[in-house]
Amino acid sequence: MTPITTTAARWLAAAALLVGGLVHIYLYYQGYRSFPNANLGRSFVLNAVASAVVAALLVARSDRLIQLAGIAVAAGTLIAFTLTRVTDKGVFGFTEKGLNPSPEAIIALVAEIAAIVLLVLTLLTDVLVKTDAPPRRTPLAISVAGLVVAAAATIGVGAAAAHKTTPSASSAPAATSPSSGTTPGTAPDSGSATAAGSGTTPTATTTPSAATTAGSGASSPGTSTAATAAVSPSSAAAAPTAGAATTGDQAVTIKGFAFAPQALKITVGTKVTWTNQDSFAHNVTSADKSFASDPKMGGGATFSYTFATPGSYTYICTIHSYMTGTVTVT
Repeated sequence: MTPITTTAARWLAAAALLVGGLVHIYLYYQGYRSFPNANLGRSFVLNAVASAVVAALLVARSDRLIQLAGIAVAAGTLIAFTLTRVTDKGVFGFTEKGLNPSPEAIIALVAEIAAIVLLVLTLLTDVLVKTDAPPRRTPLAISVAGLVVAAAATIGVGAAAAHKTTPSASSAPAATSPSSGTTPGTAPDSGSATAAGSGTTPTATTTPSAATTAGSGASSPGTSTAATAAVSPSSAAAAPTAGAATTGDQAVTIKGFAFAPQALKITVGTKVTWTNQDSFAHNVTSADKSFASDPKMGGGATFSYTFATPGSYTYICTIHSYMTGTVTVT
């Protein structure tokens, strides 16, 4: 590699590191800041800051120590990525599956691998050339510009993501309060579920021939995923707890890596529609496998199920097992 191509490789590695850091600061504001605990969020911020600083230094100098620091940041990110997918405890209790969240995971993965490859090439070039020349320095103006760009990009992406996730007064879902067990007004049918990030409240609609017969277990037309067969009495859990059950079709919002409401009381024959308002894939899977949505419900996707048998049904998101919910049917 010539000095020019070596410099170009170093700058490309800096850009790749910065991209990886920007993905982490974006994810921090998209729901990863405090679950399973705040340590995960802190690690994302640390990754973003370290990536931006090392990227700026790579633009400014060709020191081997800085190149090794870039490799260390990228390799550390890849190790954490692997641990969250191959171990039960993950990182700070966080586990993930495959290339989720999408497309952020694949972008960061490609960026970190590219940074390592480019920096290894520049190091090998320096070793093979065996030059005693001092480290090449980028002109001060370009160095300052690189630092400003790295800082501005990190702050800008963080601010944009924070603004995107700030709830407005009109964006609160019309969901049942777990403590009261009652729903003000009539909950929407699945056809009125909002797309992720739309910031609007679903409105009640009436769907012709939407009602299902008790015991059919089928969802009404218009839902994105067909519900499975009804649960037999023998598979139902313990008797429901005391308290008034809601009437009419009900809605559960998936947002901020949580089901809202987390606990829902309904009557037999009620249809419940889950709507994913996160930008990440989730799913709805009952503990006894009596009903399940698509394995990956993308942003805006819905899943409906009509409960035909009394009982208490616990469900989770199998992608993020700490996301749980309960439906009690009377």
